[in-house]
Amino acid sequence: MFCLTTVDRHGVEISGRIRRLTPREALRLQGWSDDYFDRAAAVSSDSQLYKMAGNGVTVTVTYEVGKKLKGLEGCEA
Repeated sequence: MFCLTTVDRHGVEISGRIRRLTPREALRLQGWSDDYFDRAAAVSSDSQLYKMAGNGVTVTVTYEVGKKLKGLEGCEA
């Protein structure tokens, strides 16, 4: 998956046409549950929600990278 940013415009292709990701879809890619999204959407604009997605760090990916790095302890490259 590409990096989500607040400047670039990303979307999904459906029948040859590109549709912009919704804020819910962007935050799902960051690992947010729909419950957390609903809480944030109640007090934030779509623009703010896109910024949250673009400025976030995907926890599940970071966790997996950390596990791999931990397995490399003591190894000389």
